[in-house]
Amino acid sequence: MNNLNHKFIFIGSSTGGPSLLEKIVASLPTRVNATIVLAQHMQRVPLVSFAKRLDRISKIDVILVDKKTVLESSKVYILYDSAQVIQEKNRSYLDMVKEDTFYHPSIDILFSSAKILKSEELYFYILTGIGRDGVDALKLVEHCATRRIAQDQNSSAVYGMPRAAYEEGCIDEVKSIDEIIDEILRIV
Repeated sequence: MNNLNHKFIFIGSSTGGPSLLEKIVASLPTRVNATIVLAQHMQRVPLVSFAKRLDRISKIDVILVDKKTVLESSKVYILYDSAQVIQEKNRSYLDMVKEDTFYHPSIDILFSSAKILKSEELYFYILTGIGRDGVDALKLVEHCATRRIAQDQNSSAVYGMPRAAYEEGCIDEVKSIDEIIDEILRIV
């Protein structure tokens, strides 16, 4: 299947993110016209259980990415470790990256690698979390992103990453988690 020229949704989160990702994934319909990739800062052992939980509550497949994996529409991918988007022979993949980064998985690595996608629609969401992971990448994808959204302070457990993105001017809009979910449902 040629998986170029369709919609990609990239979501990065940290502290406070698991419950939000559960809410997002549980809201998805049985058929999704997009590929969704999640980077949640979490230790590897609990991340495996979290991915299984997401798969149980989702109407579409949730796949834990721990090796090179082809990206398909109507699936949710959650990173086990830092990964980048690559393209080979009209197909897009997630491929693991052996880089020493402070955050695992790295939102910056994931988001910045997405700029190679030949897609008409690339959406980036930075959710609750400590620090500024994802901010540098949001600057890099400015010209290829359809939208770059940060979660608002009121619905964030920790308004670190979204605030850093807002303060550095690398987002298009700030939205509550409910508004983000509504937007994702319109996209898919």
